[in-house]
Amino acid sequence: MVQLINTTFAVYEMHQQSGRTREAQRIRAVVEQQLAPFTGTMPKAVLVGAEQQSRTLWSSPPGTGC
Repeated sequence: MVQLINTTFAVYEMHQQSGRTREAQRIRAVVEQQLAPFTGTMPKAVLVGAEQQSRTLWSSPPGTGC
């Protein structure tokens, strides 16, 4: 999904810089109307193991060196 958004943004910028405003406006409309609502329904990214590791470090008994 992120790669799709990055590619879309690059193509949009290319059209914008070359003066192809109609194509740029079409890309912007598709992103705003179709991709934005879809990405809004996606679950948020979570770092796997980050919470578990912090819990382990904080729950170590004193004097164990952790």
